[in-house]
Amino acid sequence: MKNCVNCNAEIVDHAQFCPKCGQKQEGNLPVESSDVSAVDKPEEEQSVSAPPHPQQAFVQPQAQGDIPVQQQVYMPPVEPVYAPPQTQAYQPPQGGGYAQVQGQVDQSFQGQQPYQPQGAPIPAATTPKEPSQMALDGKRYFGWLLKGILGTKEPMHMLLAAIVPFLTTLFYTLSIAPFFNWHAGGFLLVWLFVIIFVAAIPVVAWLLKSNLLKEKIEFKNLFSEYASYFNVIFLYSVLAMIFALASGAVGPNNFFYNFYKGTLLFALLAGVASVVSQPAKEKKTWASLLIMGGAFIVLTFFIVALEWNALTNWAWWGW
Repeated sequence: MKNCVNCNAEIVDHAQFCPKCGQKQEGNLPVESSDVSAVDKPEEEQSVSAPPHPQQAFVQPQAQGDIPVQQQVYMPPVEPVYAPPQTQAYQPPQGGGYAQVQGQVDQSFQGQQPYQPQGAPIPAATTPKEPSQMALDGKRYFGWLLKGILGTKEPMHMLLAAIVPFLTTLFYTLSIAPFFNWHAGGFLLVWLFVIIFVAAIPVVAWLLKSNLLKEKIEFKNLFSEYASYFNVIFLYSVLAMIFALASGAVGPNNFFYNFYKGTLLFALLAGVASVVSQPAKEKKTWASLLIMGGAFIVLTFFIVALEWNALTNWAWWGW
């Protein structure tokens, strides 16, 4: 038997822990034998082997009594295992649509229209906007030009129909620009009066046909017919401009002087054709007037040339 190094209780020799206080024992030898061996040893060995801090015996209070102390075993803490939260699939409320809590204002849907709930009536489809008359006429404009090369009574939007007459006035003004040395003011002034001349002819033709001949016709239809006759006049004005610019000296005794003047003459004949032409006969009427206009230009050249020679040779003031 040996004594506990802590509480001095008697314990068996081979015990490693005190059953009373639980103190771990340092050796297996009993206390008495250790004390005897310590007496037999020399003083030098006792001073070396003695512990620097001897342990004091534990005196247990008498009130508690002898209660055996159980040996404690260390148990490491158990770490918790992370379990992610289970997600649930979103289930909209029965009947579909957006369910709003009563008394709560949803800011996210302000200014937006929520999706249509199931069973809701489908909104009526919006009817597409009908294209304008100008857009419809623009699709058939070039066909209208080719079809009416000698004139046609097929209606056309006035802005589209006025394109060819407007270009004709421009080329006519270019053909006479050398007479005033291409002065910008003179060019614009002549061009303005030519435009007024070409635009006034269909107005006079419409007044004559409506009041004098007592035929009911809309002005836009008469203007479309009048403008269709300019398909030939436009080509004539381009040719006259080329000849007038190529000729060095253009005067009354020059044929090209009368040639470019034919543009205004044919514009007047187009107004005449708009008044006298009958349905399905406008092409023949315009062709007849073109022939008459060409004859007028040729005959006028001879007359003007004779007058010019007579004035330069026989007039006392001379030219």
